[in-house]
Amino acid sequence: MFERWALYCIYGEPMPRENENPIAMSTHSGSNRRMYVAAAVVALILVGGMSGGWIGTISAQELQRYPTVAPPPLKDVQKLPIKPIPLPDLTIASVTSTQAVTSLGSSLAVTITTRNIGTAPASGSDVMTNYYLSTDQVLGNDIAIESSKTWQMNLTAGAETSGWRSIRIDQRPPRGAYYILACADSTNRIGEVNEQNNCAFSATRVQVEKPDLVVAAFSTTSARVVRGGQIQVTDTVRNIGPASLKIYCYMFPNAKDTPPDAPDKCMDSTDSIPFRTVYYLSLDNTLSSDDVSIGHRLIQGDLAAGAQNTGTLSVTIPLTTLASSYYLIARASAYTDFESDTGNNWTVAAQPLVVSLTN
Repeated sequence: MFERWALYCIYGEPMPRENENPIAMSTHSGSNRRMYVAAAVVALILVGGMSGGWIGTISAQELQRYPTVAPPPLKDVQKLPIKPIPLPDLTIASVTSTQAVTSLGSSLAVTITTRNIGTAPASGSDVMTNYYLSTDQVLGNDIAIESSKTWQMNLTAGAETSGWRSIRIDQRPPRGAYYILACADSTNRIGEVNEQNNCAFSATRVQVEKPDLVVAAFSTTSARVVRGGQIQVTDTVRNIGPASLKIYCYMFPNAKDTPPDAPDKCMDSTDSIPFRTVYYLSLDNTLSSDDVSIGHRLIQGDLAAGAQNTGTLSVTIPLTTLASSYYLIARASAYTDFESDTGNNWTVAAQPLVVSLTN
């Protein structure tokens, strides 16, 4: 009795009679069967303990009538389709320029096409596009030249927009050939499905040229002067480079770097900054750090390629100058990084100048 009842609890089915297949009669779920098994185990322990080892009376033949029932195989769980969230995806489809040559301080005409290859509109305000110069077509170590802002962007999925922009070359890059790099939404104002495909290079390069100043002529009408006295000097500065010399306030974004000859409130304005011709007294005929500066002439405005500027100035010999014979040196100064060659921008007057204590 107890054996059949225990087996009934284990299998969870009516006790099979002779010639009946217990497996075929199994219809209970796996969870119910486990509950029956637990109940059977508890019952066998309790009853067996009270009857003094009753559980040992189940015969091997009886157990063989109830073979182990394997659980039914789990059906493949059908994966639910995951529907992606629609997002925009901005790319630069093309970057072009009709200019083959530009120069420091000049503008570069660039046309870009921005495309939304995502599945949702690209909408946002203050969306920035950054422009760079690159010596190769690999991201990294590129020279930032300008940023442009789209006040309100609304580009539908699959749409594109093209625009022309004049970009200022104001970061004083070295002379050379550069690809133009444009990056859409450079400040990540718009959430996109892919933030790594927003940049593109131009297919061709543009040559960035720089001016090259030389002092073509320098002279004085005086051969002798007393300390504290004045002499007149005349110099001619020529631009022998392939590009115009242009120095503007916006080339100095940090106020602390603004040249001393810059106009007031110069920062980020389009005001022109003059450059100088500086005059020195030298004990030899070589420009060096121990030479004494005795004045400078300001040259206003741009100096085009091949153009020159001539001027005359009266300069005062400092009272601290030692009595001696000096070479007069003139140096055309256009500030650091503005010229292609700064080693050829000075010359020595043919006539020495004698400085004396008295007449």
